[in-house]
Amino acid sequence: MIYVPKQSGHDFKNMPILSAEELAPIVDEFSAPEELIYDKGVDVGPDDILYYLHGKTTGDKYAVLCRDYMDMNAPKDETNAMRQLGVEVVRWYDVKPYNDPDGEVVVYDYLCYALAKCKIEREDEQC
Repeated sequence: MIYVPKQSGHDFKNMPILSAEELAPIVDEFSAPEELIYDKGVDVGPDDILYYLHGKTTGDKYAVLCRDYMDMNAPKDETNAMRQLGVEVVRWYDVKPYNDPDGEVVVYDYLCYALAKCKIEREDEQC
């Protein structure tokens, strides 16, 4: 895991949806193949936020899963959780400078973030 220090603690009962500006330094930690554009953040559970993004060049869909906890096998083990949210993971991205297809987690302000290239399975979900 990569830790990005931040001064404040986190209130886990009130997980805020980050703005594009707030999410940018977290996404920048990952070895994404292109510049990513923020589409929206969605509260998808009591301890889950899903951020939808798309590639600036290709238009490919990406998602950042934010949880209050991810275990040692994350993000690979989060694939089923993402599927339940209507997101089919194509691959997870590692943090820079590596490029491991099993991915890695960034911890920021006591929350865990993982970046995936994805396909949206549910037509009612739009990036």
